[in-house]
Amino acid sequence: MYEKDPLYRKLFVPFVRLSLVDLPSANSIQCCLPLVSKVSILNYVGIINMRKVILYIAMSIDGYIAKNNGNVGWLVGDGSEPEANGSYPSFYETIDTVIMGWNTYRQIITELSPEKNPYEGKISYILTHKKKENKADTFFINDDIIEFIQTLKSQSRKNIWICGGASIAQQLIENNLIDE
Repeated sequence: MYEKDPLYRKLFVPFVRLSLVDLPSANSIQCCLPLVSKVSILNYVGIINMRKVILYIAMSIDGYIAKNNGNVGWLVGDGSEPEANGSYPSFYETIDTVIMGWNTYRQIITELSPEKNPYEGKISYILTHKKKENKADTFFINDDIIEFIQTLKSQSRKNIWICGGASIAQQLIENNLIDE
């Protein structure tokens, strides 16, 4: 009866087909289906398009983002491949929102890019307790990060980049809000 309904067919038939290919038995499907949210299924089949929250950060091979003194000068590389941009340019085109904490923001405007906003044309949200005046595309907020990210995810726009702040990243990871 339901199989003839186009919405049913679009929502569930592709998902079950995918599951049958990826999982070894029907028992696995029954165990896994409750773990998948309705939103994930709807997003998968293209009914809704939620923004992804992407933690895209540079990290040294030993797991550090900065030296003990906070210096991130190593990010520019050793100069041996000046034209190598890696995955950053293609990633940057997929986002329109940048999230960071105060320390990351301060380091960007004082050390890494003091003359120019490197995220011009993108909306930046700086999570801080400091009272600062908003700028053209930069907003200083003191909101609950979890609720704020959930609100942003529900908007129909490009992806959200978590640019920095170990505390921000940790909270989002703990609450399963990082998609990539």
